[in-house]
Amino acid sequence: MIGEKVSARATSGDTGDQDTAVEDNELDRPVRETVGGVPRLLVLAKARSILDAFSATEPQLSLSELSAKTGLPTSTCLRLVRNLHHEGMLERVGDRYQIGLTVVRWASSALEGRSVVDIGQPVLEWLRDQSEESTLLCVREGMYRVIVAVANSRHTIVRRLHVGEMLPLHVGSTAKIFLAFDPDAMDELRDQELEAYTPYTMTSHEALAAEVEGIRAAGWAASIQEGNEGALGVSAPVFDRQHRMVACIGLTGPMQRMAAGHPGQYVPYVLEAARQISRLLGDESAG
Repeated sequence: MIGEKVSARATSGDTGDQDTAVEDNELDRPVRETVGGVPRLLVLAKARSILDAFSATEPQLSLSELSAKTGLPTSTCLRLVRNLHHEGMLERVGDRYQIGLTVVRWASSALEGRSVVDIGQPVLEWLRDQSEESTLLCVREGMYRVIVAVANSRHTIVRRLHVGEMLPLHVGSTAKIFLAFDPDAMDELRDQELEAYTPYTMTSHEALAAEVEGIRAAGWAASIQEGNEGALGVSAPVFDRQHRMVACIGLTGPMQRMAAGHPGQYVPYVLEAARQISRLLGDESAG
């Protein structure tokens, strides 16, 4: 009997109609987004939107504020907030919420595991490709700035840089950035004779202090032939998550190619590179 029913159904064409209906339903079904070949879990994106709503200027938010900022329905937002709170990703302070210690611990581990050199190298290469000049990342050691990472220009005529190169803090744009934004750097030069490396090196403490004030106001520095005759440089500061200056990024090249001593065209690239590294180091003010 079962065989007869199956045969009869097949003969009548019912199976083909059902197959067509299934195919039509599959066509109507929205294609689900995938991540790395697996279906994307939309609930994770919603949870992240809640965590992303907090910032240094708004460290605590109410449920209604979270719903408004994320665009999530209040009921959905409530469920997610309560689960995030249960897992330690959010903390409750009265009727408001803030980022929990679990997230803080993760952030600390992530940042500690990434050095400024590791983070900075890809940005140096980006800056080199944008400017077509050699780029460098420096840190301060006492009264010297030291190169810790470079991306040399691909030009035939190039200001070639090397890791480990040192210059005193009064010579060049990278060094003067430390004087402007590292609160302890200027003390290193007090009572020190300012040696001239070229005829253009600044050797007056008074003139240097005035220039540093201008650099601090501008947010970047430029130098022309101060450490090497015929070379021009542009630099900007890099900050960590406490907005402390930890490094300086800059570029340098021959004057005849770098617009005959007009550094302004390179400033936007250098400032963007500094923002990129600062942001990756956790400085929220870097946007």
